[in-house]
Amino acid sequence: MNYTKGEWKVEYPNWTMIAVLTMDEEVGYETYKYIAEVNPCEDGRFLDGEETANAHLIAAAPDMYEALEDIIKQAEKSHMMLPPDLADSIKVFGKQALAYL
Repeated sequence: MNYTKGEWKVEYPNWTMIAVLTMDEEVGYETYKYIAEVNPCEDGRFLDGEETANAHLIAAAPDMYEALEDIIKQAEKSHMMLPPDLADSIKVFGKQALAYL
């Protein structure tokens, strides 16, 4: 899968936006690549932390992707000491989830 490498983190560049970004290794320190913006509702207010939670979920995507890949690999190798039907489900549904990305 091809996605922006590096640590994705949540920042608050101004009071109207939450950003998910990573440092641009090619340009140097303190230069960032924007991954996503999470904007508040139309009147500029953030609602109950939902936008912040969404931004953190987006920022966690690369780690979750790698974890799912590892789980699938382990299920294919050893069935992770799981019942065969559960190991098969991990392989099938995990690969389907990765295919969407």
